[in-house]
Order: sequence, then C-alpha cells, then structure tokens
Amino acid sequence: MNQRLGVFGLAMLALLIPSRLFAQSTPVITGQIQGIQLCQESLCGSTVFVGQFQGQVGDNPDASGGVVVAVNHEPLSSNPGVPVAITGGSWVLATSANPMSGSVLGGTLMNNGNNTFTVTALLQVLEEGQGAFIIFGLLSHNQFPPALAWIAIQP
Repeated sequence: MNQRLGVFGLAMLALLIPSRLFAQSTPVITGQIQGIQLCQESLCGSTVFVGQFQGQVGDNPDASGGVVVAVNHEPLSSNPGVPVAITGGSWVLATSANPMSGSVLGGTLMNNGNNTFTVTALLQVLEEGQGAFIIFGLLSHNQFPPALAWIAIQP
C-alpha cells in the first residue's frame, strides 16, 4: 500500500507543477543517495539532510559526490498513512564537475507507522542546469541520527 501511495504522490506532483518546470533535468540526474538527517526544522529553521550521491550526472554514469537537502514541511503526522506537505527548501549536489543547486518545489512526507517516513519531493535545477528531478525513498527515525535512503529519478 505504501508503494501505491508513493506513486500517487508522484502523480499528484505531476498535476500540481507546471509542465515547463517538470521537464527532465539537463543534465540528467539519476542515482542513489545514502545519508543522515542533521537537524530538525524546529531547531534549524529547515530539516537538513546530508548524504553521498552515486549515479549519473549528465554523460557521467559513475558520478559521486555530496548532497545537502534542506526542506520545510508541515508538522509530521503521528497517524500511519497520513502524508504531510513539503512546502519548499533548497538543495546542492557537489560532484567532480560543477556543483549544481536549486529549489525544493514540493512533495510529501508520509508516516509509515514504524518510525519511518516515505519521502517524495520534486527538486528544480536552478544552477548549472535546468528542469527538475524527483527524490523518492525512506527516512528512518529508528536510529540516531535518522538515516535516509533515497533515489533520484527523472520525471
């Protein structure tokens, strides 16, 4: 069921974001992000995540680098299956090529009921490229610091 809700979230993003912003990013950005949550929005003004990216950036199918994502969101729901809105934020991806950055246009955080949250967000490329890509995955509060495992995919 959670997988269906994640797909539903992606479909809703496609409907809510103007098509010119939802175009595939240039350069292409796809891959995996493993990392941690550094700070909560209530303490830092944004919920901040850092991680290691491994995947494709442009023509390089084996790019790696650091990523920082800062998001603002509605208060997390304590009820399983209830998504809350990601309302904005920013991100940076630094590989051996030029660093890329942009805005978090929106998305959802859904309580899975086991101290984990499914994350879906649309990231707009503003520096060193254009278009957008999606991050989708899991945030686990079952350890400290909270861990994340996300994928970056093209719309």
